[in-house]
This record gives sequence, structure tokens and C-alpha cells, in this order.
Amino acid sequence: MLRHFLTFCASKSRESKRLDPRQTRGTYEVLEQRTLLTASGFLTDFELTQSSETTQIVGRLFHDADGDGLQSSDELALSGWRVFVDDNRNGIYESDEISVTTGFDGGYQLSNISAGLHVISVDLADGWESSGEMPALWPNAASRSDTGTNLLQDAPQQATDNIVQALQRDHYAEQLVVQISDRILSDENALETIREKQALLGHSIIEQSQFGLELWDVGPSLHDAYSLWSSDPGIEYIGPNYEITDAQAQPNDELFDVMWGLDNTGQSGGSPDADIDAPEAWAMNTSIAEVVVGVIDSGIDYTHPDLAANIWTNPGEIPGNGIDDDGNGFIDDIHGWDFVDGDGDPMDGDGHGTHVAGTIAAQSNNAIGVAGVATNAKLMALRFLDDSGNGSIYNALLSLQYATMMGADITNNSWVGDSYFPGMQFAINQAAEAGSLYVVCAGNGRNNNDTSPTYPAGYLGDNVISVASTTDKDVLSSFSNYGATSVHVAAPGSNILSTKMGGGYTTKSGTSMAAPHVAGVASLLLSKRPDLTPAEVRAAILQGSDQVTALNGKTISNGRLNAANALMQVAPTNGMFVNVTQSTLTIDPIGVVSTSSQSSTYTQIIDDGDTGFFQSGFNAQRNSSVASAFDSDNHIIRGGEGSANWTFTNLVDGTYQVAATWAHKYDNKYNVTDAPFSVLDGNGQLLAANQIDQSVAPAEFSADGANWNVLATVDVSGGQLTVRLEPGSNANRYTVADAIRVERVVSTSAESAMVDDFFCCYGEHQN
Repeated sequence: MLRHFLTFCASKSRESKRLDPRQTRGTYEVLEQRTLLTASGFLTDFELTQSSETTQIVGRLFHDADGDGLQSSDELALSGWRVFVDDNRNGIYESDEISVTTGFDGGYQLSNISAGLHVISVDLADGWESSGEMPALWPNAASRSDTGTNLLQDAPQQATDNIVQALQRDHYAEQLVVQISDRILSDENALETIREKQALLGHSIIEQSQFGLELWDVGPSLHDAYSLWSSDPGIEYIGPNYEITDAQAQPNDELFDVMWGLDNTGQSGGSPDADIDAPEAWAMNTSIAEVVVGVIDSGIDYTHPDLAANIWTNPGEIPGNGIDDDGNGFIDDIHGWDFVDGDGDPMDGDGHGTHVAGTIAAQSNNAIGVAGVATNAKLMALRFLDDSGNGSIYNALLSLQYATMMGADITNNSWVGDSYFPGMQFAINQAAEAGSLYVVCAGNGRNNNDTSPTYPAGYLGDNVISVASTTDKDVLSSFSNYGATSVHVAAPGSNILSTKMGGGYTTKSGTSMAAPHVAGVASLLLSKRPDLTPAEVRAAILQGSDQVTALNGKTISNGRLNAANALMQVAPTNGMFVNVTQSTLTIDPIGVVSTSSQSSTYTQIIDDGDTGFFQSGFNAQRNSSVASAFDSDNHIIRGGEGSANWTFTNLVDGTYQVAATWAHKYDNKYNVTDAPFSVLDGNGQLLAANQIDQSVAPAEFSADGANWNVLATVDVSGGQLTVRLEPGSNANRYTVADAIRVERVVSTSAESAMVDDFFCCYGEHQN
């Protein structure tokens, strides 16, 4: 058997979407995207103006009942919603972020904003999302990626090798990989003509797939068969069945106490912070969706204790019943498929795939082993290399087509060779049309891929990311391939600790180990924004990379992967980028819309209690447990006379729920059991009264970092409401004046043409 050697890139030492690849040729499937926070158009570009005045952002929020992103005359303003400067761009309001709540006209003004690029987000209530469309990335963010993309597109396309060149490379004897065209597959008579020609020539089918991909036995005259079929109009592409081989040398068996690639403190003698900033990325808390990563490799040890919880499971298949339950052509494909043995057990017999899988998504916070980059990703096991590391291009193609069909958001391809095969470019294009990212190692030949392309890293497409390897000293690994116009980014790849087949851990080196770092960061990005296109994911990764002098001219980005920076390139679904370049920036109205066809409620709060709070006879108390949700003091009284009053104005007429929270430095056990609250309208008329047991912490519901008890539900007219608290009856116990939450609940639905305006708020005392 003639053998063509392709190697691992290893040196010495969301419900799944489905797409049949046959249905994507010549078409582009427009995937449904999550609606984004919108302004009625793109931001206006302003010249940067130096000003000593306070910089502020001014805007307005409205209920976008028809979801078109534009405010029409019958779409009313939303008051009482929090708008904030989303410093870490995770879409979640945090207490140290600048925020305001919209007024009765939906308007807001964010002050003390520094010049530069920011994300403005809306604290959305359950059942609501932003409407219209705004770019996930700042328009200039893709510049570093675009440069590389253009360079790649301007380079000559790699043509199919001629017959002589193709057969000079090692391959399986007497075999051709053939893709029959859709036109033939859909025409029984035309397909029969192909089969008759096969029979006449003595060519037989060894294997065939539902994708139209077939493996033929053409006998000893491979040259003649290749010549006869390559010009047949019914054949999409044809080529030798190149062999892929695991050429991995013995790895370094020393175990590291910590994983320098994720967080480099200099523990291995390297340079501190020469890492991907994984802890910083995890701290952003951006993950909202599950991401499926297809690991096209030697399989995965899916029983490994650090991997088992993150192994993908086919939701449409019933284990062990011998039936193709989901009708995809594969029986009992529970965790993926073994294309070597042709069954549903993709267990790793070599170890390489298990190591790659651990870098992508080993379980974290489980008190054992290692942590993967994207600990919520699901790993689809696709085995095309046998226990000796040998495989074929035919099975590599089938693996990628399966991953595309079964909805893998990303595939990791840590294998490498020197042969261009048109079928693989075709399959990568299919993956792009399905919205799947193709992450591939650059190779380990110390080779300039610009001048001597290595495959599959050399294939083109907006969904391809080629990855070089770096050391713990932030330099290119000695074995790594590179390319200023063909390799996109570098990532840690030398002496990487990860999962080992059989349940242990080991270190390996190679661009095989670098690529899964990138696949993991891509998973984090898609978990934050499932609507990102592969091109947007790549742009965020490249733009967010750390610029490293040693990588200048070695990659398109000149940089090493940085997970936290990549996440910062992407706005959350409820946020939008704004570029503050002058003292006052006015942005277009922001719309939000109900996501349900059923009636739903929405409530929000506004912290204007500081301006509406007045007390007499109460004393301020300071304690770390006091008013922790609001980062300030509260007031107490024990005996005597006095009152605490919270007054809210500009309320829309309607029904409001009034709630209170309290905290005392002695865990409330010395508080009164009959704190007398009353609720008054603007004329001082009593609307409700209630006595509250403050010796027990409030616990009826949680909101905005605090627990609350409801005082009353009242009808408000005249635009004003006052909540009053007086001392309890026991002069030896404390009555606590802390915070009041006032909210109006409005029922609406996605079909409604308009919604009643509302105002809901909480008040906090001022010291």
C-alpha cells in the first residue's frame, strides 16, 4: 500500500442545527439571527473634541411593538428601565457600572463617561429582547482580520493537482474518492448511466455516504481511472484517497501543577501573562448558550472523568436500540461517529483526540484535573484516525460533513499534510454555509505557509482560522509553521497539560495543542453571542489578540490569542457600541420588544430614592451587612419620635406594588416586630398601611441584589406616591429605614400595537 503521510499538528515531546451538505451547494442559508439592541441607524461619526466638561451620552428607550427598530408615533416611551455602561460587555448590570433609569419620557443621560469606545446596554426584563439590528462588532474591529482575509483572497486559488502530481503523493492503492454531483443524484436515469460506466470499466463502490461521497475501487490502473472520471460532468470532484497518519513523537511526560497557557504566572520559567487570559474571560460571565464543537481526530475518551459531563449527546437518538432514530443515516450515533470502524463508538485509541478535547472543554470547578477553555461547550467525537494514528482523506471528509449535518458550531482539526484536495475545500465551504467555524493547526514543519501551503491549514474561507504555536515565553514554538498572510493567530502549544486517554493527564506539544485553545475561545464567543457569523468570530479573535513582537510578520494578526480581549470585541445581545468623541453624544432611540405571543409582564426599578428620601429622628448606621445591595448606609430609630419618608414623583396613573427591604448589624434579631409602614398619595391621603416584622429578614422575593417583602398594592393617580415609616411599639428595639421598591406591572404581548407607559422604581435613603 502506498502511503501519503499527513500528521497530527503535534511535535516531539445550542439545540443542534442540522444541514444536509448536499442541500447547500451553490446556495447560502441565511441563519436566523437573534435580534440586537438597535438604534434607528448606525452611529454618527464625530470628531474627537477635547473638553473639560462632563462627557455624557443621551438617548431614549421605547417599546418597539412592531419590532422594526424604528419608533413610530404610536410606540410609547418606556420609563423606569435601567440603561448602563457595560464595562465588561457581558450584558449584565453590575454595581460598579455607571447606570441610570429612563424617565417618564423614556429619556436617559449617562454622565462622567470617558472618551472612547463603550457598550451601552439595557437591563432587560424576562421575556423581552432588543429589537432591530446593530453590529455585534464595532465596525472598525475587523480591520486586522480583513487585512488577512483580503491577502488570502488575492492569492491565487489552489487548483486541483494534475494527474501525475496527484499520484506522486502517497495514497491508498486502487482507491479514488468521488463526489457525485447533485444533478446526477437527483436523476435516477443519469445516476444509472454513471453506474453502467462503472461496471463497464470494472470499478466498484467500496463505501458510500448519504452525502453523495463515495470511495471506489478502480483497480491497479489508477492513472487511467483518474483520467477517465475527472472530466465526467457528473462528478463534482475526484482524487486519490490520501492517507493521514499520526506522526506524533513521544510527548513530554512531566505534569505541570498549573496550566500556563490559560494563566501564566511564570510557574514554568516562562514570561508572566504570556497566556490567553482565561480567568479574566471566565470572570466576565458571558456564557448564555451551549456550543457544540466537533473534534475531528482520533476519537475522544468520553468516559474520562474530566470530559464525561461535556460530551455531546445526539438528542434525536436512543442509545443501543439498533435503530436510526433521527433518520440521519447513522445508527446509534450517540456521541458522534467512528468513521474508521463504521459504528457509533468513537472511543479514542490513540490519545491525541482526548488531549485536544480537554483543552477545548474539560470540566472546571470539579476539584480534579484540568480546566478547558470553554467549560460549557459540548464535544462531538468524530474518529477518523485509527489506534495507530492512520486515516484517510475520505474519512476526514465524512467527519466534516457529519459535523456540518449535525449542527456543530465549530470543528477542531489538529492534523496536517501537504496535499490540496478539492473535496476538502468543498466540505469547508459547506460548513461555512451552515455557519460552522473551521479551526485548524498551522503545522509543525517550521514552514512558511505563505510560500509552501500546508493543508488543511491552507484552505480558504471566512470560516477558517489557522493557528500557530507559542511557548510560555511568548515566542513562536521552534516547530511551528507560520505565515504573514496565511496563518491567522498564534496560541499556546508547547508543553500543554490536558486530558489523557484512560483517565489521567499528560503534556503534549504542537500546533495540535494550539488550535483547541482557539476553538475554546470561539466557543466562548458563540456562547455569548450565538448569532455571530464565523467571519465575526474570527474577526473578534484576531482583533482581540495580544500584539507580540516575536510574532510580527509570522501571522496575519501579529498576535497571540487572548480570550478576554476577544470577548471585549463583541457587544452583548442587549448592548450596542458607541464611540464617545465629544462632550455630549446623542444616540438614536433604543427599542425593546416582547418575545412571547402570550401576555407577559415587565417590571423595572429606578433608584431615585436619594432625592426623594427625608427623615427626622432616625440615626444613620454603617455596617458591611447594611444595605449591601445599594452600597450605602441606612437609618435606624429606637424609641422616640420621628419618621422616614420616600417620595416618588412623575408616576403614571395605575396600580403599583410597594415593597421594602431592611438590614441591621445584629442580623435583625433586635428589630421591632411591628414596623408601621403607610403609603400615601400626593395629597397625603392614606392608600394603605401595614405592620411588618423586621426581626425576620425579608424573603418574599429577590430583585436587584436584595430580598424584599411586599408592603401593599395601591392605585396611584396624580403622579406621586410617598411611603412612610414610623417607630415600632417596642422602644428597646430598632426600626430600620432601608430601601423601598415601587413597581408597576403592565401586561403586554408581542402582537400588541402599543403598551401603557409605566414607571417603577425603588427608593433608598440618603445619608
